[in-house]
Amino acid sequence: MGLLLYVDDNAGYAYVKQNDDENLPRLVPRHQLSYGLSILLVQLRKSLGDFDASNGDSILVLSFEDIKLRLKPFYTAATNEAKLDNEINRHIRKAVEMGFLSEVYGQADAYEVRELIRSFVTADWLQRFNERLQDYINYGAKDSDQSDDDVLIG
Repeated sequence: MGLLLYVDDNAGYAYVKQNDDENLPRLVPRHQLSYGLSILLVQLRKSLGDFDASNGDSILVLSFEDIKLRLKPFYTAATNEAKLDNEINRHIRKAVEMGFLSEVYGQADAYEVRELIRSFVTADWLQRFNERLQDYINYGAKDSDQSDDDVLIG
């Protein structure tokens, strides 16, 4: 069928991934992640790595405010704080739905960063993400240069 089963007994999770090497129809759909969700996943993975380096095998729990502080530099300066909160909440809900975060029982706006994120946000994933960001930066710079030319000529 072209499916690979990954099991991590130590972390207590398993997932199925389609083997991309075979020319078979896709059984597991691929979904493109939004910019905001991608940045959230990168920041969660970084936080988990930093936490592991300093605390060992404890569970990382982040509040909404902690997550917001980590994401705020990646958003344009917003005068509407409620709009920013709603957008970050939307990305957090998606990360919970995907299994990368789980809500902490009994604590409002607290989320456990799940070990599953390690298998998704890998060095290869980060490399591809950086390449896509660089493409966007280059595209924006090219578009900006053209608009400057238009102003000078026009």
